[in-house]
Amino acid sequence: MYPIESRLDLPQAPPVAIRCEPDYYGASHLIAESLGLAEPPISTSTWVHGCEIIPVPRPVFSPHFNTPNQTHLVGNLATQRWWRDNGFSKAVAVGCPFLYTQPSGRERMPNSVLAMPNHGLPNCKHDLEHTKIWLNAVTELRRTHASVVVCLHADDIAELSPVVESLGLSWIVGARVQTLSLPRMRAIFESFEYMVTDVQGSHLAYAAWCGCKVVMLSPLYERKWERFEEHPHMKRNPQMRMNLVFHQPENVRERLPFFFVDDLSQAQCHREWAAGILGMESKRTPRILARLLGWQADDPAFAGLAYGDVAGWLGAANPHRQVEWLGSQVERWKGEHAKMKAEHKVRGDLLRKAEKHLQSQRPFLESLSSRLARRLYSIEKRVRRFLVSVNSRSVG
Repeated sequence: MYPIESRLDLPQAPPVAIRCEPDYYGASHLIAESLGLAEPPISTSTWVHGCEIIPVPRPVFSPHFNTPNQTHLVGNLATQRWWRDNGFSKAVAVGCPFLYTQPSGRERMPNSVLAMPNHGLPNCKHDLEHTKIWLNAVTELRRTHASVVVCLHADDIAELSPVVESLGLSWIVGARVQTLSLPRMRAIFESFEYMVTDVQGSHLAYAAWCGCKVVMLSPLYERKWERFEEHPHMKRNPQMRMNLVFHQPENVRERLPFFFVDDLSQAQCHREWAAGILGMESKRTPRILARLLGWQADDPAFAGLAYGDVAGWLGAANPHRQVEWLGSQVERWKGEHAKMKAEHKVRGDLLRKAEKHLQSQRPFLESLSSRLARRLYSIEKRVRRFLVSVNSRSVG
């Protein structure tokens, strides 16, 4: 039901091109806009587009997080430490993309509820039976709250909007992968007093950080492998099946007990928790982030700007001079390596000759003659010292 959207006056989410992982939900566009760029340069790094609620990161973090030598931008320091300990030395905590949105300025509606059911994924089966049961529980909230609105992921509208409308509930469009959705989601979260959901995910931290009182409303969604096994990423990484245990309702309750209340009036805003999950302490300036994203000064996105200025704050020198210098360094290192290799060969030859000579002398050193000779020589030294002593006394 779109009329509710016009009343909320939500910002529209313009489409974006997905060329690399930082483009998801328009994250790279946020940084480009803050730097005065119409379009973001292509990124050579990854930037995880959500946040990690589960305390133990997944064995395969995302479809793009498979190359240890690539720069991977992650949310918080705990996640950075985990990945570095597992061989990803270029993992860098910069905060989640959602932190780089600006306040919407929306006035929060008193006693309002935003309901966010679990959203589907391409090639995955939606649990419609569960969603209908959960949405029925949401309808009960209308008795005690001024407004109740369901937020649907764009990929679920065709399947879930008829269910929502059949229950007499209003709905709005939430995120869409191919759009600049993050500012829109911030405006949504800053418009409601409560957010209820049936599943753990990034939206818990997003909503809490925006000032919502977040509640996990039963019955919780239970992730089952048979609903995800056809997803391309799951097919390539079947070990991710082990992560489903972290999504089991009993485990969610154990890890996030503060999101479970008997009545919404008991709910609190856990903004400090959200700031830690989102990596607020690791947030960087747009210029530093542009550098970490691997943006290059000669990218067409920088057309019209002075190359020297752009190269300066990107930390990029003139590429031609840089390549020339690097070439001279390589030649110098090659020469030094050849010299060291020659010296090593000479020393190796001397060492082998010495070892050969030692081996040739070893039988004599260990023989009876050698031992007797050493004893006779010892006696001779004593006799010589005695004669020298006698001679010195006679002279005196």
